[in-house]
Amino acid sequence: MLDIFHLQMIRGNITNTMKELKGYIGHVQELKSVAGYEDWIGLEYKPASTTAEGLKWIQDLGYNL
Repeated sequence: MLDIFHLQMIRGNITNTMKELKGYIGHVQELKSVAGYEDWIGLEYKPASTTAEGLKWIQDLGYNL
């Protein structure tokens, strides 16, 4: 499980670090846009109203709920 927020805090340089670790990543947390990653994601958030309403932004990235 890769937590992008904490990876940036600890190591920085997310793009190159993710390329380096790509073979070990099975799940990404805190994702908004990571080029080339097409697998499971996890989010920590508090929806404004319903879960579906809170995740409408995901359609902007080309995904469906």
